Amino acid sequence: MSPDTERGRRIRAARIRRGIDRQQDLADKMGYSQEMVSFAEKGGDFSFDFALKLMCALGITIEYLAGKQEGLPSDAKPC
Repeated sequence: MSPDTERGRRIRAARIRRGIDRQQDLADKMGYSQEMVSFAEKGGDFSFDFALKLMCALGITIEYLAGKQEGLPSDAKPC
């Protein structure tokens, strides 16, 4: 699995574990389109702004997003 595909899988897993069932709900929370969330979950590249909003919306760290941390941070809270 490529690093980008793994990153996309981690984003999707975090979304579901945080109880956000639909990509549209995450997109609304972030101020982005559902298409952009789908693109990211498929391993597509995204901007720094998108990454910050994603981390805030899901309560994840850059380490988790980069694959350097296993499992969701238990103490991280969504913004």
